[in-house]
Amino acid sequence: MKKLWSILLTLAMMTVSLTNVDARTWQTGNGAFGTAKTEDNVTTLTGTPGSEFEGQVVGPYSKDSKAKLSDEIKEEVYILIDNLESIPEQDLFEVTVSLDESAEKTDKQLTERVVMAQKIGDALVVTHGNNSPELTGWAPNFKVEIKENGVYTFQWNYFVENKKAYVNFKVLHGDSVLGETGKLEMPEIDVANTDVQVRSLWFTNIKMQDGVKVREELPSLEIKEEDKTDVTVSDKNFVDVIEDTLKNVLVDKDVNVTLTTRALEDVEETTVQDFEQSLEVTSKEAKIVNYFDISILVNDGEKSYPLTELNKGITLTVALPELPKVAKGYTRSYYILREHNGKVEKLDATTSKDGKSVSFVSNQFSTYALVYADTKITKNPETLDGISNFVVLGFVSVIMVVSAAMFLNKNKQHTN
Repeated sequence: MKKLWSILLTLAMMTVSLTNVDARTWQTGNGAFGTAKTEDNVTTLTGTPGSEFEGQVVGPYSKDSKAKLSDEIKEEVYILIDNLESIPEQDLFEVTVSLDESAEKTDKQLTERVVMAQKIGDALVVTHGNNSPELTGWAPNFKVEIKENGVYTFQWNYFVENKKAYVNFKVLHGDSVLGETGKLEMPEIDVANTDVQVRSLWFTNIKMQDGVKVREELPSLEIKEEDKTDVTVSDKNFVDVIEDTLKNVLVDKDVNVTLTTRALEDVEETTVQDFEQSLEVTSKEAKIVNYFDISILVNDGEKSYPLTELNKGITLTVALPELPKVAKGYTRSYYILREHNGKVEKLDATTSKDGKSVSFVSNQFSTYALVYADTKITKNPETLDGISNFVVLGFVSVIMVVSAAMFLNKNKQHTN
């Protein structure tokens, strides 16, 4: 897949004085840092109300990557909202990416940029956070309202321009940017004299009745082909076309797609009649070789349903069976008939160089028929052109002879 919908995050934990935590796992169990439970690619974070930290949960983050500010830093986390309507009013959580000086120096936290998500009315409203008093109001004009269930990417971009450090925070739904802070300076970082890297991405101040749900990866697309006939997908852009057609589903759900091709031996009589009637219109010499069916089944984890039409056509290739030899003086051509929603259409087909298969393009999937037609070869039009050229040449020659005779006769009279 050209573009990966599954972007894996490194799950990690900070080692804190309260407990000895494994460096690559979420904090588990109960305590001041809350609880975390992972199931089916989703980790649910819950705080501990009344504790000193009100439910800080650390991770996932990329401390192991040693990502440097000088090389640009992009950290993101995937928030799953699947119960927006039932989140109590004013419930909230905060999440941040902190930066520190490199481990080779002091490993001292330098700064962070906290964002807060809070249920207000019918939306989960994302704004700058309040966890760090000195940074409260760092993005006063930023606000994103999430009003639908789905998977949302919270993304921090830290970078350097003209020897100054900047941050740009974004909220995305799939590839769509719902809102961003824009480029904001971080004046507390002395770029010239400080080697800055990621410290951690972590949640804090979790006050959510049902916790915060975090996906380990973005929704993914899996495609499987079940080939039960001699028809195959030969289009290198097939995955891209499926992604584009299902883009509104893929932003929130893992999707499995199964493309099945099968030969049809028992075809409904009405369908056969429709195809045969189409043959009379397209070519009296045409004959149907066989019938086949192409279907696409989509499963999004909640339901399965057929996908009968794509946003764009894909190329399919049909292997040719043994057919009667072409009689002398005749030429053979192939095409495809497609029946979709009660309408039969003729699709052009291209024969391969070795003559063993034909290819066609379709974006609708129902019943198909492979058709061939043997037509008589007519005389080469170039023969007629040769005759015409001979006549014209002869006519021009006669004119030239007559003109020459007239010219000589005229000169003779002038001489006398």
